[in-house]
Amino acid sequence: MWIVDGSSNSTMLASTSGIAPGVFASIGDPYFNNSDTVAFSGTLKIGVAGVTAANASGIWTTGSDYVLRLVAQASGTTQVPGCPGTKFLSFTQMALPDGSGVVFLANLTGSGATAANNLGLWAVDASGQMSLLIRKGDGLVVNGAGKTVSSLDFLGSTPEVSAQSRSFNGQGNLMLRVTFTDSTQAIYELWLSSPK
Repeated sequence: MWIVDGSSNSTMLASTSGIAPGVFASIGDPYFNNSDTVAFSGTLKIGVAGVTAANASGIWTTGSDYVLRLVAQASGTTQVPGCPGTKFLSFTQMALPDGSGVVFLANLTGSGATAANNLGLWAVDASGQMSLLIRKGDGLVVNGAGKTVSSLDFLGSTPEVSAQSRSFNGQGNLMLRVTFTDSTQAIYELWLSSPK
């Protein structure tokens, strides 16, 4: 994966045969925003530098310096922010809104994960700090009634809009569909920055 700037200077970001923080077996489609941030999911080569099938997948990003940084890794060595006793199991959807870091939906594993709370949405801010936004099992109040989240739908597949930004905007707002344990649903808005 290369990026070429306006002066035709090229920089290699990642390769399946080059040098990176790990050697990649596969590289997903890149995401790019107007802050010159690049993000992508990838899979590292098993057997290289301690990589196993359990920890091969992850999400990487760069800043405007185009230095590759690991954002999140399956079965990584650190606990998942906001979720004691868990590690990331897999990454299902990802977005890169303007003016912020990557936002991603991921499945969890570990002693703190059950079928009732093993999916969540995380965001990385401009400084690289990751935080949990919402998780299965969370309680929300909808029209005055307390409800428990049973599933999250963010950046779901939609025909005819494969190249269009959706589920987020340039002001740092995210939209997702939340299903509750009583089978009702709501469209839920989250802010990556302070509401305007």
